[in-house]
Amino acid sequence: MLTFLAELMTMCPMDASSHRLAAAIAERLTELLPAPLTAIAIGHTVAIVSGRETVGSSPAAAILDDDDGRSKAEKAHAACSAVLNGLQDDLMVHLARPWPTDDDGELGFPTFRTEAHSLRAWFGDDTEERAIVRLRPFDLDQL
Repeated sequence: MLTFLAELMTMCPMDASSHRLAAAIAERLTELLPAPLTAIAIGHTVAIVSGRETVGSSPAAAILDDDDGRSKAEKAHAACSAVLNGLQDDLMVHLARPWPTDDDGELGFPTFRTEAHSLRAWFGDDTEERAIVRLRPFDLDQL
């Protein structure tokens, strides 16, 4: 018998760039979420779950597969921004409190910086050095 996550993963094999991005976002977000929450990728959708309950989801990683003239870096930035902003809203509703917050209780919003071959993401101030929490960098060449 397959686990809940394994069942979902068999429905959407990961082959498209958007699927790889969704998996990368889920992996990094899980490292930051308060227990018992976990982020999972199902195709191009990133979902936050608590056990078998879905807290929120975003299919916005699909932006990476758009053929609209933007560079991969621009599309990855747009996709990550849409996913993290949407999931942050869902997470705060679920927790009934802001997330994440700094030591003064100020809410940190998703912020990004694109480099030659990577996308850096964090929640907090416009400067990464003052981030509340950071996601591990995304290697754009792996998407």
